[in-house]
Amino acid sequence: MTPSRLIVPLCLAVAFGSILSSPLSGVALDDIDATIRNLQNPDPVVRRSAVKELATQHDPRVVAPLTAALNDPDPEVRTLAKSALSGSSDAADSPQTKTAELSSDGVQRAAITVDSYSFKPDHLFVKRGVPVELTLTSVTWLVPHNFVINDPDSGLKISQEVPAGKSVTIRFTPNRTGQFKFFCDKKLLFFPSHEEKGMTGTLDVRP
Repeated sequence: MTPSRLIVPLCLAVAFGSILSSPLSGVALDDIDATIRNLQNPDPVVRRSAVKELATQHDPRVVAPLTAALNDPDPEVRTLAKSALSGSSDAADSPQTKTAELSSDGVQRAAITVDSYSFKPDHLFVKRGVPVELTLTSVTWLVPHNFVINDPDSGLKISQEVPAGKSVTIRFTPNRTGQFKFFCDKKLLFFPSHEEKGMTGTLDVRP
């Protein structure tokens, strides 16, 4: 290859390398990681500042550390974390996504509305190894539904009837991290099941 033909690819390589090595290319990720590490700082003022900063980030990585901050020894940190999760776009800000709230008795609690062929929220974040209490409320008039998780390998094998217009409560403890599907398996003869009509959701178990 002649020197003239080498000029264009060489220039492109230099330019591409400059972009990758630019401080701007990784600053956001580095800042979020550093802020998450500040949640372990012994100074509660630093931890409060970290929670406030994470509350402004639209990044799924902030949900788990903010959830962990609900157990911080400093009451202001706990309050800020709860407020942050309530307003996080990756938590309860979306009507379809929610993080279970950790109560003072050590139980994670959340409410799910059971409607015609949908769960709201349909994506629920919980912590591994912490008891979960779900209140399932049907807003249908006639059609019964149920709440099913069928993953026996993870210890999650749940099948709870939810009668039309009623509320029921279930308790379980997730012992494995991962995403687990929940659904309604009701169906009428010759018709698609509720699951096939899209009545599904995700239980997202975090460390």
